[in-house]
Amino acid sequence: MLILVRHGRTAANKAGQLQGRLDQDLDEVGEQQAVAVAAMVMGIGRVDAVISSPLQRAQQTAKAFGLPVETDERFIELSYGVYEGVKHADVPSEVWNNWRKDFGYVPEGGESLAALDVRVRAACNDLIERASTSNVVVVSHVSPMMPRWRGHLASTSGSRGTATSTTRRCAGSTSVMAARSCTPSTRPQRSNRARHRVTSPNDRWPAYGNGRVCERRGQAS
Repeated sequence: MLILVRHGRTAANKAGQLQGRLDQDLDEVGEQQAVAVAAMVMGIGRVDAVISSPLQRAQQTAKAFGLPVETDERFIELSYGVYEGVKHADVPSEVWNNWRKDFGYVPEGGESLAALDVRVRAACNDLIERASTSNVVVVSHVSPMMPRWRGHLASTSGSRGTATSTTRRCAGSTSVMAARSCTPSTRPQRSNRARHRVTSPNDRWPAYGNGRVCERRGQAS
């Protein structure tokens, strides 16, 4: 099984800023979320391996599983370029429109969703065989974890959908599950696409993770 886990909260998440490649540590709530999501996943079954984005917020979440952490650069967050550190509300509306309408749009100094597609698709494909015989946790970010990737993996055996906290069959005997970093007191909820029309360039797909799940505390991706 391939288990996708989003990192816990950081100060930038709390402030409603686009984070991208900014390399922040988890805040206190994020540390609690990391412990909680690790306990949830390990409560479901054995974890054989943990792979993480190189960014600290993902690495620190991965360490909560208590296993050696492998690093795969391909699971790093989308680069927002000049908009990293900018509050969502301060990003020009035309930039959001470009992200939503053009898969190849590259913000100044940043990365396109098309480029992200290539690297994450390759990383997922490389894990299919391994995840068919063991439980592999990948700790990543909101953009690499879009339901697009779960749909891509599931499509190899005809299963589709974007439900979270469930498994999807893929590549014969491989499954993929999405877990969300959330504090124990907050019940995960599926995000509302309409409510977040201008909070993510990946708005064309619903988003999951600490910024979308723990909406009641005003977090952001």
